[in-house]
Amino acid sequence: MAAGFGYHVKDGAREYNTVKSMNIRKFAFATDISHLTNNWNVQIHHWLKYYVMMRLLDRKKPRGSFQAVPVMITFVVSAVWHGTYPGFFILFTACIFIQITSKNVGSSLKNVEFPKVFHLVVEPVILWLWAFVMTGYYSCAFIFLEYDFFVTYSNNWH
Repeated sequence: MAAGFGYHVKDGAREYNTVKSMNIRKFAFATDISHLTNNWNVQIHHWLKYYVMMRLLDRKKPRGSFQAVPVMITFVVSAVWHGTYPGFFILFTACIFIQITSKNVGSSLKNVEFPKVFHLVVEPVILWLWAFVMTGYYSCAFIFLEYDFFVTYSNNWH
């Protein structure tokens, strides 16, 4: 880090690892979009969570309950932060949809009585596939980071 962020001395050795951008293992094995976003850009996620979303949460609702509006506003703020290109808004709007549906899929699987091995082995694989297939599909929106290409592409729809 150019400004020295992340620098510390541990047991006499100089290290530059206190500023973390990504948790690779947690990202690779995430079973829903919230785990993906938690571990992708850790510092920005922390800022968005504590300075945007937490301020919008309804404190009257039970702790841990899913609140869609603060999540939606947080993704919109993230899209604006990244830039006003159509690709960002398509992706971050899709992230809202992916998060809501993954919560519903996860709770539906948990409420069905399957053998224990299903909940330990099969369910995490289904949720992992859902998160990565949906995120991969909507990440194609990054090709729309240029307005000219977006306008040309959208004008060719028949």
